[in-house]
Amino acid sequence: MNWLTPWWTDFGAFVQMGKHGAYVWPAFGVCALALSLEWWALSQRAHVLRAGQPLTPTPGSSPGQAFSPEERGSEKPRAGITPSPSGRGRGEGHAP
Repeated sequence: MNWLTPWWTDFGAFVQMGKHGAYVWPAFGVCALALSLEWWALSQRAHVLRAGQPLTPTPGSSPGQAFSPEERGSEKPRAGITPSPSGRGRGEGHAP
């Protein structure tokens, strides 16, 4: 039962974490805040979807851009991007 005994002497020592508490607790707080904001944003999006309201598109995009390959540009070359010389598309999954 020795493994159940905590290594710190009191709660203050636990909070200080051997002088690392100044880094651990703010990082824990930022992570908890980020997860809370993500949960809130997802719940708001779900609420909008359940209400049947259209989602607002991102700036500079059209509503069909994410769903149509032609609109997405996967069938036509992009400006400034040359095709792969091997002829295998964009090269995903191929070692040089």
